[in-house]
Amino acid sequence: MKAGFIYLIIGATSFAVGAAGGIVGKRVLGAVNTVYVGSVEELKMDTKALMERYDDNPTQGFSGVEMVNIALEKYKRCEYSYSVSIGTADTVVQQTIRNFQIRNGNTYFEESISKSSFVSLADRITEEGAGGDVNFYHGKATSSETGVYPSEPRKMTAQEYSDFMGRTLDQMFIYIISDKTLSGSGATITIADNGDYMISVELNPKTATYYYKIQMINISGLDALPVFSSVKLTYTMTKDYDLKHLSVDESYEASMGLLAKIHNKLETNYYPNIKFDIPDLNTPLDYESERSLYE
Repeated sequence: MKAGFIYLIIGATSFAVGAAGGIVGKRVLGAVNTVYVGSVEELKMDTKALMERYDDNPTQGFSGVEMVNIALEKYKRCEYSYSVSIGTADTVVQQTIRNFQIRNGNTYFEESISKSSFVSLADRITEEGAGGDVNFYHGKATSSETGVYPSEPRKMTAQEYSDFMGRTLDQMFIYIISDKTLSGSGATITIADNGDYMISVELNPKTATYYYKIQMINISGLDALPVFSSVKLTYTMTKDYDLKHLSVDESYEASMGLLAKIHNKLETNYYPNIKFDIPDLNTPLDYESERSLYE
């Protein structure tokens, strides 16, 4: 449920679209892509009620999907936090993916870099206050972990950015995770030797990816919404539900002139309640120390 976005290996032009009401079933890319539009709120967990239960009694029993949502909501509450993602998208060639998110008080920051022999893109975004206006710097990747950015951003309202990217920076996470969006074996809880929880969730690829699909079609200029076939997430959190790590393994088909089958694997480390300074526009961020954890 990481908030970072991925430029598809098959293209990278951008446009914005709106959403109509109802449930639409559309045949694209050889598969039926069912999209929940308008009624999507019904798919979500009532996190306000969940956190009221948690705040009232943190030691009561929670289901696996509730534990995930508690960890995500606790992370969003942190005045200071940052996260770093390292990943790849595999299709005709391999594309590297990097993402860095920072919350420093009321200022939110995100960087996403995608690099392959076909794609060389980088973006930095800032948001002042939850639901505040957004500055979008659309740049170019100079390596798999660095980019250069224009001095003047594209300025957007929070609603414009949400319509374009599926969520605002303060919302942080892109997947819809609830009992209504689980698939397969649902949620599996494992307790590590150090007491950490590892919770694996298999999500319904049609419903859990609603906002993610909006993000992908807009940021990559696809011919149609991507069709997900598999979404598997594994969260690691402390016994107090403090978020530590997320592993993403997902597969989908997407088209921009040609059809591509894509397999994404992404590792994200989360650092709640740790202050990280937001960098100057063209100051590189340190991905190397995080990458070394997975090599």
